[in-house]
Amino acid sequence: MSKIAILFPAFVRGYSGMESGFVNSMFPDFKSKLSLASGIIGSDLTSFDFETHNFLDNELNSQYISYIFCCELADKINKTQLSFDFTAGYSMGIYAMFYFTGSISWETGLKVIKKAFESVMQSIPSNTFGMGNIIGLDQSDVDLLVKDEDAEVINVNGSHNF
Repeated sequence: MSKIAILFPAFVRGYSGMESGFVNSMFPDFKSKLSLASGIIGSDLTSFDFETHNFLDNELNSQYISYIFCCELADKINKTQLSFDFTAGYSMGIYAMFYFTGSISWETGLKVIKKAFESVMQSIPSNTFGMGNIIGLDQSDVDLLVKDEDAEVINVNGSHNF
């Protein structure tokens, strides 16, 4: 028996060039949502454009754009009354998943994203950081790799995925 899962992504790293037409046809209210969001978060998102001003150089704004897009998609899915078995949010996608399931309001999701981002930035004094994923090694191998580095394991996804 087939199962349907809906997964909301973390953020946007790049665009393929086909997004603008898709968003304009599927989500006619997308631009007005950018304006509403701007008022809620105190940051102007109205100049967003997939080709010329895509915010890929601004991590927080790109998280807002991803969230707004995912919430628009969530609304479309909810209107179809599609029956699904699972839903999940990957990393920052968890907020769109919470919106999709009715656990939080759209506005609350924006505010939580802002607060989470600000909290992370305040906890990292230099604002210089990176993230990596290690697949295939076990815990003892990973411990040896990070032992003498300014690094730590913050997430264990499985016995060979860190």
